[in-house]
Amino acid sequence: MKKLLSLLGVTWLSFQMGLAQWVNYPTPGVPQTKDGKPDLSAPTPKTADGKVDLSEIWQIVAAKPKPSEYEYKPSQDLENYMADGATIPWQPWAEALWRKRRESSGAGQPSERCLPPGVPHEVLIPLPFRMVQLPGITFILREEFNHFRQIFTDGRPHRKERNPT
Repeated sequence: MKKLLSLLGVTWLSFQMGLAQWVNYPTPGVPQTKDGKPDLSAPTPKTADGKVDLSEIWQIVAAKPKPSEYEYKPSQDLENYMADGATIPWQPWAEALWRKRRESSGAGQPSERCLPPGVPHEVLIPLPFRMVQLPGITFILREEFNHFRQIFTDGRPHRKERNPT
């Protein structure tokens, strides 16, 4: 039984490690410079209908480095991504709640009782994600919790009755 559990554990771990391997895999069709790096000054890729194509691997990068990579405090991330001198027009109650959560390392955030985390927390997680843009729908695929989002862009209205998850 121990051998079986060990084998299953190694198999699962190998699979999980493999999920992160696509970050350094070059995407065909991406314009490159002479030294093989992506050409960031190349024209923006377009979809068949002429709109900007967001399909690619993305990762948010903090404007200001964190004091320690091991000190992850979700409620402080917002400040790391703001330009120097930028401010948030807080309502007094919202600022008080934000400060309370910041001082308690994020305790009390809705994400502690709900998975996956929603926006804006989800977009501030410094892990790579892939966007796949197709006519009428865009997918956002995240490695964290292996979850995805579907964004319908075909003009359909929002449901009148939403069933929260």
